[in-house]
Amino acid sequence: MLRYALVSGSHHSQYALLLLALPSLAHSQERLLKEVEIRETRATERIELDQPSAVGSRIGLTPRETPASVEILDQETIQRLGARTLTEAMALAAGVTTGVPGGAPGVVSMRGLTGNAITYLFDGTRIQGAGMTARPMDSWNFERVEILRGPASVLYGGGALVGAMNFVPRRPNREVATAETLVSYGSFDTLRTAAGIGGALG
Repeated sequence: MLRYALVSGSHHSQYALLLLALPSLAHSQERLLKEVEIRETRATERIELDQPSAVGSRIGLTPRETPASVEILDQETIQRLGARTLTEAMALAAGVTTGVPGGAPGVVSMRGLTGNAITYLFDGTRIQGAGMTARPMDSWNFERVEILRGPASVLYGGGALVGAMNFVPRRPNREVATAETLVSYGSFDTLRTAAGIGGALG
């Protein structure tokens, strides 16, 4: 609440404006809000921490047990994020950058280094050169991609200065019969179709 008062001087005809500010006394009233209940189901995406990884250990340790940064991109994650080729799938990993120059295999960079500074494995077996994995291969053909970030020369010898990648191809399941299909449509009339079936014959 503001109050104003005009006070005249004794020797002058001027008036001085005196501002008296009095704090307003507002009584706060308590309000009870309605009870809110939040429910959410667990997301379908999962972090593969308890699945043994060949890229991070040679003795079957899981990423949870490995004292290094290991990331696993399974087939569900790769397709959900729209990675069509193996080069695009590698780019989904944290700290990995890829590019596809015209008329040449894709280029993979990890922590600022490329080429032989990264070790590439195909189903746990080391392969020479990045050109074999940087060719345009459809991501549907792989079960998962495992990425080890950090020096891995202790595991793989020379090279592996910044990390290693292991590409695990699809395998048939001889215990449970499975059937999968993929239909994808994108910009510029891009169409992808794939199908897979697995199981024991007898």
